[in-house]
Amino acid sequence: MIDVKKDIRYVVAMMSDVPMFLFRNFTGQYAFTDNISVAVKTFDKYTAKQIIKQYIEQSGDHCSMTILPIEISYKIAED
Repeated sequence: MIDVKKDIRYVVAMMSDVPMFLFRNFTGQYAFTDNISVAVKTFDKYTAKQIIKQYIEQSGDHCSMTILPIEISYKIAED
């Protein structure tokens, strides 16, 4: 593998026994999933805070959420 680039993105999570991540489904509604690969990823914390705000307005759910930084690595796979 050849490292090409690493980026930091932010995800919104609800911390429980199994961390749940906020994602946007095919209808445009926010929901939670345990699959981080489908989670909404933002470039900055401000945008993640706006997504939390939108989720609360949309759902009325005031659950405790946190913003987590994640590292995304881009690699070239060698055969």
